[in-house]
Amino acid sequence: MGYTILKGPRAQPDSRDNDRDGAIDEPGERHGMATFACFIKSGGTYGEPINAREYYHCLQGRWRNGDPIIVGGNGIEGLNDIPGATDTPTHFLFPGDPVAGEFWTMENIDGQGTARDPFDTRFSMSSGPFTMQPGETEEFIVAVVWARGDDRLDSVHRLKAATANLREVADILLAPGAPPEVVPIEPPEPVYPPGFVQNFPNPFRETTTIRYSLPRAMRVRLRVYDVLGRAVVTLVDELQDGGVYAVDFDARRVAPGVYVARFEIDAFSFTKTMMVLR
Repeated sequence: MGYTILKGPRAQPDSRDNDRDGAIDEPGERHGMATFACFIKSGGTYGEPINAREYYHCLQGRWRNGDPIIVGGNGIEGLNDIPGATDTPTHFLFPGDPVAGEFWTMENIDGQGTARDPFDTRFSMSSGPFTMQPGETEEFIVAVVWARGDDRLDSVHRLKAATANLREVADILLAPGAPPEVVPIEPPEPVYPPGFVQNFPNPFRETTTIRYSLPRAMRVRLRVYDVLGRAVVTLVDELQDGGVYAVDFDARRVAPGVYVARFEIDAFSFTKTMMVLR
């Protein structure tokens, strides 16, 4: 699920491109999204806000204590030991494309492909600032968009396409009168980073499909091991051209339990844990 601002508050002349359309202070300009922050459900310094002041800091695109969000790593200032950390402040956490494995995303927090540890994560977003006079009204429209694909990253890919489609027809949908039927646009085929996309389904009972992509011709070896490190099957061991690939793992002849798929391309290797059920 995702959220997009279809109609933000009216912007005051401030010499800024508040709606990011390339024009500054044009007539009728409205604010788009100004900040996006996410935080862990905890009581730590960089955890979930618990009072009005801390929530206001988050709506300003800061941590609960007022510290700025810093590009790289987990966005925490001063953690210089995290690869990819910088001293550049930002109002948007993880703005990259996770499907492509871009930096800076939860799939790649350091520019080296390191994924962020899973947490119970909340988020806040804001638009503005803007001024309202006594008795004045303002309309603010947010759309909740959802999509489901073959796996978690394909779902993100389809969610982005659905959101782009919605924004294309937003003026028609928001016009007075009954809106016309909106025909959804099928998203283009995603380009996955060199490495694994989560096998789907997982857990599984009989077969699962492992997807990966290659930016160019590369030597590929894909093997499945049991928890004792014994090779179960070699799925791929050859030179492959650049492109997107899908390989099936048939587990009907193996015992239920945990298995590890090891994916080697040139000098790099990746692993994924898979669960076979009965």
